[in-house]
This record gives sequence, structure tokens and C-alpha cells, in this order.
Amino acid sequence: LEKRKERRIRIMNKDMKLNAQAALGNIALTITTFAVTAFIIGPENPGYSTNLGPILGLLGFLQTVTYMRIIAGSMRLYGEEDTLFVGSARAAYVVAGAGLVTTLAPTFIANSPFPSDIDANTMYDLGQAIQNTIFIVGAVWIINMVRIDNGKLSSWAKTAGLAQGYGSIVALFGLYFGVIPASIFIPAVVLFGIVLYPVFIFGLSKAFSNA
Repeated sequence: LEKRKERRIRIMNKDMKLNAQAALGNIALTITTFAVTAFIIGPENPGYSTNLGPILGLLGFLQTVTYMRIIAGSMRLYGEEDTLFVGSARAAYVVAGAGLVTTLAPTFIANSPFPSDIDANTMYDLGQAIQNTIFIVGAVWIINMVRIDNGKLSSWAKTAGLAQGYGSIVALFGLYFGVIPASIFIPAVVLFGIVLYPVFIFGLSKAFSNA
């Protein structure tokens, strides 16, 4: 019995270390993807980029995979006792899985030797729209995680998580209803998605490491 317990503990420790590594990888991928999209391609070039599209697709694929690993790890870290947290985590995982499909699809369409009724630009735009839903559901997951936290997260991580969660929801629904201009939305994306989100995920990686 003791050996089984020790084995379970070793597996748990290894799993949490992998979750921590996935969190750090997700931060790097998130920042890199944004930097390529915003500063190399630029907002003046919307749609699928024939030059950097394959690279962005792979970055998005890895970013989503690590994100899904973090969500699954959070359920392992906090358990499945709180129904709101579990529901939001499962919803975030499923929605992220749907978004995963759209990360590589534009390049497959662009480079396919076969004719298609859907072009790469259309699929890319669809993927971007789906990302907004992923962000909303993810924000609800983060808010619920902070709500049930019992000391695993640092105070700065919880503050960043709540600011990111509520701020993202407000900004994205403002975009949804057409009441927020691009001049405000783009800085909001930088603040909530490129500053506060990585700060929170870094705090979560620390929680994984210490579990």
C-alpha cells in the first residue's frame, strides 16, 4: 500500500512539473504569436499571410495544446469538487479543442493541390472569431480558479487573473456588440492578453511547481 502511495505521489509530482513547463511554454508562445502578428505582419495586412501563415499556424497549434494542458492541470491541482470551476474548466477545454482545428486549417487550404470552396483568408478569419469565444470562456475559467484558490496562487497572480478575466470579458463583449473601437480594443488586447494573462499563467506555473 505504501509503495502504491509513493508511486502515485511520484506520478503526481511529474505531472505537475509537466504542467508547469507547459505553462511557461504557453507564455512564450502567446507573446511570440502576438509579436509576429502585430509587429512583423502588422494590422495593415489582415487575413492569411502566405509568407508567415505556416509559422503562425504552428505557433497557434502549440499555444493551444499547451493551453489545454494547463486547463487539465488546473483540474488536477484544485480537484473536481466545485461545480462552477469544473464546468468552466471543461467548457474552456472543449472550446479550445475546437479552436485547435482552425490553427492549421488555413495553411492546409492555402497549400492544398485540390480545389476548395473555402479560401485560406476565410478560414483564418473564422479562426480569429473562434479565438474570441475561447478567450471569453477562458476568462470565466480563470475567474473561477481564483475564486476557489486556497493559497496555491500568489496574491499578485490572483490580482492579475481577476483583472485579466473581467477585463477580457468586458472588452470582448464590447467588440461583440460593436461599441468598442479598434483604437481601444487593440490596447486592451495588449493589456489583458499579453501582459496580465502571462503574469497569471506564470503564477499558475509556480503553483504547479509547488504542488
